[in-house]
Amino acid sequence: MPSIRSGVSALQKETNSTPQAEDGDLAFVEQNRCTNGALRRATRRLSQLYDGLLAPSGLRNTQRAILVTIARYGSATLSQLAESLVLDRSALGISIRPLEREGFVVVGIDPSDRRNRIAKLTPAGEHIIENTAQLWTVAQARFENKFGANRAKELRKTLAFIAAQDYDGAAAVRQLEAGDPLLEFNRCNNTALRKATRRVSQLYDSVLAPTGLRSTQRSLLRSIARSESQTMGQLATSLVLDRSALGHNLRPLEREGLIVLEIDPTDKRSRLAKITKKGEGKLRETAVLWQVAQQRFENKYGAANAQSLREVLAAIAAEEFDSELKADAHSI
Repeated sequence: MPSIRSGVSALQKETNSTPQAEDGDLAFVEQNRCTNGALRRATRRLSQLYDGLLAPSGLRNTQRAILVTIARYGSATLSQLAESLVLDRSALGISIRPLEREGFVVVGIDPSDRRNRIAKLTPAGEHIIENTAQLWTVAQARFENKFGANRAKELRKTLAFIAAQDYDGAAAVRQLEAGDPLLEFNRCNNTALRKATRRVSQLYDSVLAPTGLRSTQRSLLRSIARSESQTMGQLATSLVLDRSALGHNLRPLEREGLIVLEIDPTDKRSRLAKITKKGEGKLRETAVLWQVAQQRFENKYGAANAQSLREVLAAIAAEEFDSELKADAHSI
């Protein structure tokens, strides 16, 4: 992985004005302080609920959100879709291709601007939205029965504000106005969380880029460091990740020598994840830039507001929404 020094140098002004941890070791006192990590964990938990209920349709909620957004526009340029869903064009392309293959959308040249492409729903796409509406409604109700409908509405407004911001240090706070797509297309709790998570992840990943670590990888390192060693199952549970996704994220860290995976001496069927000295050093190196990302977010949203948001997100991530999942799905 590349050296962090160029990144630290470029961000020196911000790091000089950012409060430092009293023990000088911020990397190991960050528990419950990372807004990006809190957003990711809550998003994963809620995605389990929505995707679990939508599973009989063969559609994931991210795909349904794309279809619903196209339907609301009538037809949408890929740029409009990317902006509305807070997706970069590459990620949007990956997400929309399966919908094209299934015949739910067609993507063609925009007749008003041949440099752009435009996405339209097919009759099959309209049909799948209608067919999944009841399953999606059950997911919404399952969440709002536990969280509260009014609280959920206020949370969606908060998440829309977060998703609307440009977290570059010089950018002004953007206030949302009536008609803004981030407010107009803001009914789905899971999609609102995803949009905010994508925007904040862009901030953290951009600031951490000189280190060669993505924010998800750094979060993994921090979790492993905090516990000294965890089984893969424990780590997956704490991060609200399935085992497959966890393995995908751990492999680069293992290749770089930042962690080691060892057989659990108490259970030969399990593996333990342990941070190496090199991994500890990487955490300390990246702590300064992580702090910069935190500060940029809190400059827009407020430190007290950010703390309150993390507490709400932690409660969502800790909730078990799937206890009645099968009963709900079978009753439809």
